[in-house]
Amino acid sequence: IILFHGLDDILHVFRWGWWKLTPAGEASGETMTRWRFISQMGLYASAIPFAGVLYGITKGRRDFRVEHVPIPSERLPKAFDGLRVVQISDLHLGSFPLDSDIVQRGVELINLQEPDLILFTGDLVNDYADEAEPWLDLLSGLKARLGKYSILGNHDYSDYARWESAEARPPIWRP
Repeated sequence: IILFHGLDDILHVFRWGWWKLTPAGEASGETMTRWRFISQMGLYASAIPFAGVLYGITKGRRDFRVEHVPIPSERLPKAFDGLRVVQISDLHLGSFPLDSDIVQRGVELINLQEPDLILFTGDLVNDYADEAEPWLDLLSGLKARLGKYSILGNHDYSDYARWESAEARPPIWRP
């Protein structure tokens, strides 16, 4: 319903703009009150986060990007020159259908970078650790000369999930 009202509002904004910019607009155009204009702009502004979420759900999770970022620093020893580090974050493995090739494509892309070190920086899962289990064999195919390391993100250890009982909760969250 927002889509249809939004399209109608867009047409009204264009009509209002046309009315303001053309000399004949005063006689034939439709006026728009300041309050209506502000409320419509508020509606459009609030649609931006919604559009971002929609993009993330439909396309963003398939849109892998490789950015080569040199980090010059006088404080690092020369042994770090040329070190290739891959940083992976927010996989949320529970969000992918089990028949999906998305994770496989990501692993292949990472291995093409020939990293020395792979760092997982949290949120491997949405709520439960077992969401990662179907992907462990695939993720074990990641190759890094100096190893693979991970830290937990808020979704990896948080208390977002519903547990059947207090005893079923991980020990870190038991009262």
